[in-house]
Amino acid sequence: MLLREQEGDFSTAQLLAEKTADDLSGGDMDYIKWAGEAKILEGLNEEIAKEAHIENHNAT
Repeated sequence: MLLREQEGDFSTAQLLAEKTADDLSGGDMDYIKWAGEAKILEGLNEEIAKEAHIENHNAT
């Protein structure tokens, strides 16, 4: 996603909050891919945080 941010001149957070497909050179498909990647990464980070919490809880 960092590469996309460098190419798009704005962050993923800005994309999700402020931008539309018209703001991307690739249009709808580029927007869908970028936003989808961001949502998948968000979900993975949440799962990692849950696992870390469980591991920390079980270690005590």
